[in-house]
Amino acid sequence: MDEIVTGQPADAPETPAPKDYRAFLTQVETREKLIQDKFSKPGDEIWEIYAGDQAEKTPFNILYSNTEILVPNVFSAMPRPIVSRRHKKKNEDLAARAAQEMASYCMDTNLSGYPSYLDAVETAVLDAALPGQGQIRGRVVNGIACIDYVPFKNFIWGYSMRWEEMPWVSFRHDKTKEDLVRELGLQPDVADKIVTASEEGDDAAKDKGPPTIAVYETWNKATKKVLWLTAAHPQCCVLEQDDPLQLEGFFPCPENPLRFIHTSCSTMPRSLYNLYKVQAEELNKVSDRIKRLINAIRVRGIYNGNLPELVQIFADGTLENALIPATQASVMSNDGGLDKQIWLVPVEKLAATLQQLFVARESIKATIYEILGIGDILRGVSKASETLGAQEIKDRWGSARVRKAQSRVALFVRDSVRLLVELAAKHTPPEIWQEATGIELPHGVQAMLLQQSGQQTMTWELVLGALKSDIRRSFVVDIETNSTVDAEATQDRQDVVEFMNALNQAMSGLAPLATQGPEGFQVAQDMLLAICKRFRLGNEIEGSIGAMKFSPPGGDEKAKEMEKQLADAKKKLEQQHQAIQKEKESLSQEHMSLEQLRSTIKADKIIANADYKAQKADLQIMMQNIQAIVKQQATLAKIPPGRK
Repeated sequence: MDEIVTGQPADAPETPAPKDYRAFLTQVETREKLIQDKFSKPGDEIWEIYAGDQAEKTPFNILYSNTEILVPNVFSAMPRPIVSRRHKKKNEDLAARAAQEMASYCMDTNLSGYPSYLDAVETAVLDAALPGQGQIRGRVVNGIACIDYVPFKNFIWGYSMRWEEMPWVSFRHDKTKEDLVRELGLQPDVADKIVTASEEGDDAAKDKGPPTIAVYETWNKATKKVLWLTAAHPQCCVLEQDDPLQLEGFFPCPENPLRFIHTSCSTMPRSLYNLYKVQAEELNKVSDRIKRLINAIRVRGIYNGNLPELVQIFADGTLENALIPATQASVMSNDGGLDKQIWLVPVEKLAATLQQLFVARESIKATIYEILGIGDILRGVSKASETLGAQEIKDRWGSARVRKAQSRVALFVRDSVRLLVELAAKHTPPEIWQEATGIELPHGVQAMLLQQSGQQTMTWELVLGALKSDIRRSFVVDIETNSTVDAEATQDRQDVVEFMNALNQAMSGLAPLATQGPEGFQVAQDMLLAICKRFRLGNEIEGSIGAMKFSPPGGDEKAKEMEKQLADAKKKLEQQHQAIQKEKESLSQEHMSLEQLRSTIKADKIIANADYKAQKADLQIMMQNIQAIVKQQATLAKIPPGRK
């Protein structure tokens, strides 16, 4: 079973659904039944014819043949988005570049677990060519925008004469109760009220495998809410969400599904097969008659039983370039030879009828081709022996009728790319934008600090702000597809030649204007850009032409002179720098010498101070000794002579 991927962010607001949505569910189911009767069931039959499931009824499968001719002529290559800025502002240029790189990344992420963009669009184109309507939808998976295919039987839409006024769209999901509870994250009180067919005691449902529940993911444009409706719940709604994707058009799909037949009186699809169904049934009848006649045209007859050699001729399949001896040659010669002995059943009338049936079948095929415009494609097939003029005429014939279908597919693809960019702008974080586009810009806390410091710099918040705003985005970027069909090599070469001729003539004619000062150069540049936009190759060099700057006459010589002066000044500065470096080294050496001398003087001073202190100590000791001797002598002088 397919897993439901709602595409809403993880923090999308979810509220319980206490209301009774029985009337709304009845409206959706009634509309589904009408769509099934008029579109889905006939579409299943058409798919069966295309796939060869009704080979007995369709001996000539013209539907498969026509589809395999038409579809590759309207979509056969991965489109490449072209995003161009509409104003000459830096943030808009970055927004256009970022949008183009992100769209290319989302269209081909090369990651497993994400829907394939090419497969989704190819299947939608095939649905448009067979049942009559193809549809896709946008999702957000793990922060990455992607496009997913919507089966034509699961897409339901409301009552409206125009798609622009559509009140609601719904996507049917058939899920088991366990999958539904797990994927939607339903609360236990809501999950307990869901009743499946087996829980109701339906024995027939039990024999068909695990019981499933029909759930309608309904996007109501009036209330901007997504309702998950089902008859298995008493209140008919298991979940109610507030606009999870915040898209400009609210619906998660292109505003107009892909159709090759448009009417102004109804939104009910019309199949291309219904345009030639009567002729296709007639073609099958003729092919069946041709088959029967071919089986009837056989070599049958009788022969003369008296000639046993005739049996050997027709019975032995190994005989080739061989002669058989005749036992009764006289009988054959008397009766007029061998051809008179064999009587075959006449088939001339059957062969004539068969030839007329072949002519009738080719006539019916031509009528069908004219109805679909495939005859124009066949007439556009040229031969190598034809002249260039004949080939050009056939080329115009071959694309005249198909060009309208190609434009419808191109618009459908363009809308899908715009949906991708809008989803990515609103739900993809700046970190993924930076990794996917390769554009290095500050974001988050870093951007906030730069803004607080007063620095004027581009940030991811500013770029994505231009893409998030519905009005600003429509005026900033223009998303188109360069091609959805493989172009012929000769056509590509012719386009290149035409572009180069137009560019050469434009530059020659605008050269005098470009030399009339900056204003004239700006006018010439704008005119040249306008011409480039008319060609596919011009879109690739538009940025380079826009980056060209005005250069006055003689500017090259002045520039060379200025470069020479700058080189001389740079050389002088280098010489001065070298001289300063040498002087700096010399001063550094002198400084080191002074430091060494200072250290020596300091050491000598320390030694001299030590010697001075030692001599002072010795002198003090000597003075003390002298004073002691003088004192002793004075004492001896005071003693009487008889006592001495």
